[in-house]
Amino acid sequence: MVKRDRVPSALSVIDLLVVVGVVAGRRHQRERRSRVGATGQRVDPVHQRGGAAYGQCLVRAVRGVGFPPGRGSRPAADPAAGRALFRMGGYAEARELLRRTRATQVRLFGADDPDTLDSAQGLQPVLNNLGRREEALVLLRVTVAGRGAVLKPAHPLTPRSRAGLLTLLTGAEIAAEEATLLALPADCARYLGLRHPVTVSARHNHARALFVLGRFASADEEIREVAEEYERSFGPDHPTVLAARQLYAQTRAALGDGGTATDLTAAVVARREQGLGPDHPFTLSGRALLTELRTGRRRPPSAPGGA
Repeated sequence: MVKRDRVPSALSVIDLLVVVGVVAGRRHQRERRSRVGATGQRVDPVHQRGGAAYGQCLVRAVRGVGFPPGRGSRPAADPAAGRALFRMGGYAEARELLRRTRATQVRLFGADDPDTLDSAQGLQPVLNNLGRREEALVLLRVTVAGRGAVLKPAHPLTPRSRAGLLTLLTGAEIAAEEATLLALPADCARYLGLRHPVTVSARHNHARALFVLGRFASADEEIREVAEEYERSFGPDHPTVLAARQLYAQTRAALGDGGTATDLTAAVVARREQGLGPDHPFTLSGRALLTELRTGRRRPPSAPGGA
């Protein structure tokens, strides 16, 4: 295993190029992580106006570089391209790219290196959206433990990973660890402040957990506040805002307010069609929920869905 920013004495030409590329990119990675530490949430150009074009250009650039597959090609660019592919709905390709990147980082830097943990954090939602929840959950628990040990509990990325557990666990799993898991937003607020983006994201996940547990009124109040906070920060078209709006629609439906739920979901679908396209998985998820609301066939509360 290569120590951080050190090149071993005996390397193939390809490996040497890989390590040089990694070392050159690690300063950028550290600066990015520092920005996340200050703001709690990276500004993702794929989620800004014109961002889809940016993401497509990034993916095309990475695909066009001629390193052989499996040789750890483009370690600095691949994680960003993997995240872009995920946000554009290319789950299978994102999975292979992020898996390859993480394997390279484990080989070069070790499983607990911050960049390796970043790749694990990026890979787990891809796996979950591909129906591999158990694999995603194992990977997320590894990330939580690694970030807690390397970055320490108060670093924003650590509670961010811990709060991610609320998006993967079933109602029974949440109930088994309820005292710890449902305290996560309070933990984030203690470390980072009430309006820190990581805290707001943790509250979003907390609302999802409350919904899964059948506590619809509490979930409804919290997700409404979260959606409003998101919109103030990102504007009405950001995918994170729309995800919160979709969960809000589901809490409204669970409370018997089908009219509001249908209107909210229709607005989410319209904005996703415009921003992400009609065939994006997030758009399809919203459209399926809208059909269920309009036909009176709502999803069971134990499976809130919503990308």
